[in-house]
Amino acid sequence: SRDDENWFEVDFSVWDQSDIHKENFEIIKNAIIHKTVIEFLYFNSYGTSRVRKVEPLKLYFKYNSWYLCGFDIDKNDIRFFKIMRIKNLKLLDETFERKTVNNLSFEDTPPKMVQLVLQIDQKLSYRVYDEFEESCIKKLEDGNFIVTVEFPFNDWIYGYILSFGEFVKVLEPEAVQKEIIDRLKKSLNNYS
Repeated sequence: SRDDENWFEVDFSVWDQSDIHKENFEIIKNAIIHKTVIEFLYFNSYGTSRVRKVEPLKLYFKYNSWYLCGFDIDKNDIRFFKIMRIKNLKLLDETFERKTVNNLSFEDTPPKMVQLVLQIDQKLSYRVYDEFEESCIKKLEDGNFIVTVEFPFNDWIYGYILSFGEFVKVLEPEAVQKEIIDRLKKSLNNYS
């Protein structure tokens, strides 16, 4: 028989020093394979929580985060849940027969995109080559890089840009540049 247990492996240690997200991923993976209903406390983007009972169907990696697509039994509808917002996850003693829906739309409308032009110091060349397509990268004569890339225009991009620390400068667009400056000023205020 086919060994379903070795279908995929993810190491979450880069993002979270605890094992909770890795454990949640493992539980969800097994629930999908064995068609087992799961229950969890879910925190929405407003910070309010509710217990959800779900038939797990598929895992998605999108916009730098993992999502569970599942049939929400109470809502009687297919829903997406960000795995980082799932707490108190448990397998129930219930199975389901629902087939995975292949043509699921992650969202009804595509996200608004933003084109970023970043100047990145050569000291982070390993990240430049790890994280961007070669077609997006222009190496300058001084060894530094200009990276032109499109990302979904949401709050995540600011944390991503700031993860480069002192080795990045936003050249375009001006609105993102101003927001980064504003966030850096607010961070400095925490230490004054």
